[in-house]
Amino acid sequence: MTRLRLIVLDADERPAEDAKLRLTQIDHDFRLGAPCEPSTLSRITERKPVYRRLTAISLEPMTAWPELQPAADAPLTLQPVDRALDASAGVVRFVRFGAVVSADPAKLPDWALRLEPAGFAQALDAHAKAVVGSLGPKVDGFDLYADVLAHRAVEDRLGLAGVRRMFQAARFARPGAALNLRVEGGLTAAQSTALGRRVEGLTGRLVPIQGLTLAQRLTGLVQQESIRRALERATSYGLPVTLAEIEVGGASPIAAAVNLETLLRHAFATPGVEGVYFAGLAAQDITTPHAALVDGRGEPTPAGRVVDELFGQVWRSEVQAVADEVGNVRARVFAGRYHAVVELPDGSRSEAWFHVPVSPTEQAVVIQPRPFEARRGAEAAAPASP
Repeated sequence: MTRLRLIVLDADERPAEDAKLRLTQIDHDFRLGAPCEPSTLSRITERKPVYRRLTAISLEPMTAWPELQPAADAPLTLQPVDRALDASAGVVRFVRFGAVVSADPAKLPDWALRLEPAGFAQALDAHAKAVVGSLGPKVDGFDLYADVLAHRAVEDRLGLAGVRRMFQAARFARPGAALNLRVEGGLTAAQSTALGRRVEGLTGRLVPIQGLTLAQRLTGLVQQESIRRALERATSYGLPVTLAEIEVGGASPIAAAVNLETLLRHAFATPGVEGVYFAGLAAQDITTPHAALVDGRGEPTPAGRVVDELFGQVWRSEVQAVADEVGNVRARVFAGRYHAVVELPDGSRSEAWFHVPVSPTEQAVVIQPRPFEARRGAEAAAPASP
């Protein structure tokens, strides 16, 4: 949470003592996402339970390289991605591309695998540059190298130099893009240790990784201490962490809801974890028993109610207060976008929309009516002419 200082002034720049303020959180900076489907976007717009809490969209699975470029002489086909980006604009704040290049040879184009090392390296660099360069302004993050715990397709053929050059090529194409290393797993003890070795092995050889993505399906009993340690380990490398392709099941719908709440509470509370993206919301979109967040009618399951209540009630900042003698209202709020409504003692009214980032220092926001708002308020408060 961030300490917020709201400074309420009247139209003449004077502190507005006793002004009444109502502050409402519009959305979170924490990214809660799901695959970009037309039905998902429409239900976000309609403010359906669970869907109304989403602030982000993932473009997977439409981002697989073999689908985007099925042949060496075929142009990179980004039209489906562009259509999804256009559809999601104004509906969600964040868009995650997903995997760009996989370390799993089964997820690389056959034509690329048949190339000699020099041609393979050239194809990797060209693909990374084309995807990141074309979509960088519209997309908040890329899993540039994915499936890296069990596979090493690029290193086996090109060594770590090949991975490093691919990251460098993508950074050249779009210097500000977030380029992640994606791990299938990382939230269990054994995977957490393997994750550490993998990250240290790459960053120690100056591969310019800018973030970590942990893709995980959890079943059985999710232990609080195990999740806490795994997330602390993942964030200990100084890289922002995203949880992706998340499915949390259990022995029953209630057990799955408890497991999901355990994961979400620790993810939300761990500095450095930027967001959680679900593999799917409905049963037909997932593989883990009882992990669905909505049923066949689109109504929340027990796990879905956990999501809706945590992000809609528990982790939602609402403030109603009266300004002190110097026009100040102080509060601790969750990072995100806000709407404030102020009623001044003279009857004038002012609104403000602003963003509060995650910050260790107090953030100050001034709320003051515009001159025409002050006049309108004064006219409304004045007695009628005889």
